[in-house]
Amino acid sequence: MEEKIIISQYFNSPKTTVNLRDLKPGVYVVRVKYQQTIMTKKLIVY
Repeated sequence: MEEKIIISQYFNSPKTTVNLRDLKPGVYVVRVKYQQTIMTKKLIVY
């Protein structure tokens, strides 16, 4: 499986909304880094 960055953004707030409307159906890995914390989650788009 090929890995590529679809969206890359910098935020100034710990609570932010990201527009994912243009994502094609599939399985994505979301990686969020805030200060010293990194969170990774699976996102399924139908």
